[in-house]
Amino acid sequence: MDTQPARGGPVDPVAIIGMAFRLPGDNDTPSGFWDFIRRGRVAIRDTPSDRFDIEAWHSPDPDRSGTTYSRRAGYVGDPYGFDPEFFRISLAEALEMDPQQRWMLQLCWSALEHAGIVPSSLRGQRVGLFLTAGESEPVKYGVMKRPAAAGRGSGDREFDIVPGEPDRSIIVYRVESTEPGVMMPELGRHIGDPEAVALLGEWIASLH
Repeated sequence: MDTQPARGGPVDPVAIIGMAFRLPGDNDTPSGFWDFIRRGRVAIRDTPSDRFDIEAWHSPDPDRSGTTYSRRAGYVGDPYGFDPEFFRISLAEALEMDPQQRWMLQLCWSALEHAGIVPSSLRGQRVGLFLTAGESEPVKYGVMKRPAAAGRGSGDREFDIVPGEPDRSIIVYRVESTEPGVMMPELGRHIGDPEAVALLGEWIASLH
């Protein structure tokens, strides 16, 4: 690892010891995603009927307001599956949550598992939690609709997405409160992708 910066003296390296993500193309694991890239596969597909009615929103005219001229996009698989009991969340509350909150809970837990870290072992440790969240258009505009279905076993349920303006600032507290007693400094920002790259340096510096 190169620990010599372009200018100045050496710096302490920051290692990535665990990761988790949910990407289009059913890419939910690092090894699976790497194989996906190595094989040159494509994640763009037709809009699933369980997301929204593409016919109601599609127009071949790209200048027509309030429509999309594309029928295809990159979609993350199964945005509805969530086990609220596992995260000590009531069913009623889970139904009202922004999907980004549900995903972040799952991903943070998976990242700790991937790193071989037991969440309860973080109690009393110096741990930082840095998260960003963007617009949640499916929630804001109510275009992501699906009748609630019976559970698929082991507490796993499917959820509707309720229209409304999501509170993105709460996402860091969702993650922090999943393991009682684990107190950590947190930083939540509602920013765009370019700003997230700029803030990465700020977060790394705080770890040092």
